[in-house]
Amino acid sequence: RKIVPQPKTQTPCNRVKQNPGKIQRPLPYIKKESTSMPKPQKHVFICVQNRGPGHPRGSCAQSGAPAVWEEFAFEFQQRNLNGKIALTNTGCLGPCNGPHVLVYPGGVMYGNVSRDDVKPIIEEHLLGDTPVARLQLPAEIWG
Repeated sequence: RKIVPQPKTQTPCNRVKQNPGKIQRPLPYIKKESTSMPKPQKHVFICVQNRGPGHPRGSCAQSGAPAVWEEFAFEFQQRNLNGKIALTNTGCLGPCNGPHVLVYPGGVMYGNVSRDDVKPIIEEHLLGDTPVARLQLPAEIWG
């Protein structure tokens, strides 16, 4: 069986002029705006680590993190915050008395967050720029 080479087609991966020894520049018809992403004002990280039952450190997933994640995602969608504030689920953030939520800028860490705590975090901290003191981890743990 003979392999016949296929003609090259223009794909996003090969639409670059080949200039040996020079900086490669995209062809003029590629829109630069299509690859840019707005810089978020804040970034929220939610630990959804799952270590499984019986692990000595426990995990945020077993403490209700999936419900917290779902509530944040729902509220972001309802309030049209996607793009303005980034929302990311993550693995372990360090302390294990979760669910944990970490907000940047500022590095504010919240612990034992429940679904009912999501609205105050959004309204007071993300939109109002005042961290929710009753949910913040103490300085001995995160400080």
